[in-house]
Order: sequence, then C-alpha cells, then structure tokens
Amino acid sequence: DPVFSGEAAGENRDLMKQAVQRDEVDVVGSTPYVEADETNMKENIDWAIDTAIQCGKHLDFHLDYNLDESKNPMVYYVIDALKRRGWINRAGDKKIMLGHCSRLTLFSSDEWYDLQRQIQDIPISFVGLPTSDLFMMGRPSDSRDGSSRVRGTLQIPQMIEQYQLRGTFGINNVGNAFTPQGNCDPLRLASMCVGVYQAGTKGDAELLFQCISTSAKAAIGCGNLKAPKLEEGEEADFVIFNTNPSNGRRPKGSLAELIYDPLEERTTLYTGHVVQLDMR
Repeated sequence: DPVFSGEAAGENRDLMKQAVQRDEVDVVGSTPYVEADETNMKENIDWAIDTAIQCGKHLDFHLDYNLDESKNPMVYYVIDALKRRGWINRAGDKKIMLGHCSRLTLFSSDEWYDLQRQIQDIPISFVGLPTSDLFMMGRPSDSRDGSSRVRGTLQIPQMIEQYQLRGTFGINNVGNAFTPQGNCDPLRLASMCVGVYQAGTKGDAELLFQCISTSAKAAIGCGNLKAPKLEEGEEADFVIFNTNPSNGRRPKGSLAELIYDPLEERTTLYTGHVVQLDMR
C-alpha cells in the first residue's frame, strides 16, 4: 500500500513506524511504484531511508516495476538520496535491496555502466523476481495481437558478470494475483532461470546456485559471498542432496545436473540442526 498517496497514507506510515521499532523486525520495506505520482514516490523513498537509518535496519524497495521508457527510473533518485543521507557512514553494515526494477531491462550498455559508477561502494543488491515479473510484465497491447512479449525481468547473470553489480534472484509471491503459479523452492527457481537467462553452461549453473545461496545471504546481511567450508568451527548451515534418488530419477554427478533437474530429496541443516528432512 502507498504511504504518501491516498486517504490511508498517514495511518500506513504510523503502522510501519510502530512495526519497524520492534527488535524482531530487521528491514524497512516499501514499494514506491504504488504511489500516485513521482513526487509521492520520492517522499516514500526519503521517508524509508530516514526510517531505516534512524532505526538501524536494512532497506528494501520494490522499484521501477514498469517497462515504460517515458518514465524516469527511480533507481537514480534512490542512489542520490542514499548519498545525501550518508548511508555508508551512518547505516553501518546495513544493506539495501532493490527488487523488480523491470524498467532497467530497457537500459543500454552505457546506461548500465553509468549505473555501476553511480552506485560505487553503496551496498545495493538487485533482486530479480522472475516468477512475478514474467507473469506481470511485457504484456502486449491488443494491437500487437500477442506477437511481442518481452521477459521484463532483470538479467541477473549479465549484471553480475558484465557490469560488476551485486545481484540475486528470489520468489516474490506465491498464490496471489501477482504470481498464481509456482512454489517457494529456490532450487526449482534456479532451474527455471536456466531458460529465463539462457544460462546453460556449467559455469552458469554455479552462478545460479550462488544466487540462491551465498549471494542471497549476503544481500540480506546474513553473510558474505565466500562459500562456507565443511571444517570444524565453520557455520553448519548447508543442504545435503541425495545424488542417487530412490524414485527412479537419474543420479546427479555435478552441481549443474542438480540445477537442471532439481531433487526433492534433501536434508537442510541450520546452525548444526536438521530443520528439514525430505526423503520423498
């Protein structure tokens, strides 16, 4: 819901401010694109940044959810507002996530490089949300008769490899008007993204797996990009896959094969404890 447009805007801000002051809340999240106009979008962004700094929280915007070249990308305003408020010096180790950002898929190569230069050391990660984006974005006008359908979702591997931006992808919603299909399994999402990103090499598979594991944790401030080692003293957060499944599926001999054909049989450990055991 908007926090600067409409009759409920003030109440929405008050409720968010109450919630974000709770210790168990780690992030200030907002959706500037739902505001009525650009002025309200900027107010939304300014308020969310100020609130995150004041309360010591991470920051998450769902931003630029359109494919309209006539609209100014709000990502530039976010970067400028973060710089004006001294995020790097005032927010400590808190991170910023920018989700959707479909408008950026219309960028030229020069615009991508310019964006990278503007971000510099600000801890921004872009989050592709392909299950929602593919359903919502790129719908052709009636006059096009369905002949042109762009993906409308961030090309995360290219952003990482060519433009040296921080990126990951995730699942936004399941079972609602934005995303009626799919489930919450990140491994199945990575498998889908082989086709979405046309990423079919073994190196691509490793990057896709990184995006749903170490990159995702780093983006939300829960770790770094370094893959954990199975050594004494290391964090015991990992997933064990049965590479010889019992249901007739072909064995998995590599990470790429696991991405191409995800297995349901897995054991998930968090802080050394089994939190999920699925041996279907």
